[in-house]
Amino acid sequence: MCQNRNDNTLTIMKKFLRVLLPAAAIAVTAAACSGSPAAPEQRLRRVAPEVAEAARTEADTVVMLAGNEQALSDRLLNLRATIYNISLKHGDRVAEDFEAVFTDHVRNLNDSLARVLFQ
Repeated sequence: MCQNRNDNTLTIMKKFLRVLLPAAAIAVTAAACSGSPAAPEQRLRRVAPEVAEAARTEADTVVMLAGNEQALSDRLLNLRATIYNISLKHGDRVAEDFEAVFTDHVRNLNDSLARVLFQ
């Protein structure tokens, strides 16, 4: 009789887990995917002020060089190295923030240049 009760409990638990585990996986996936990407203004609020200022300064320089293709190309190569160095020293998140502020600021300053650079 005890064996029968244990078998029934085990069977019920197996059925419960078959339903619960997939439901939990779906819930976790839905929660992870439900957040919408932050708007540029919201993203900028989370960026450290010194990172945002450095990115804007770099964007100002790039926009000023828009008429000089060789200087612009050199600056963009240096920028890629800068972003890589930021990633190494301060982490990927800071490097991504720097790049996001940079691209947003270039778009705000010179949409035509931004279309050429970022598309």
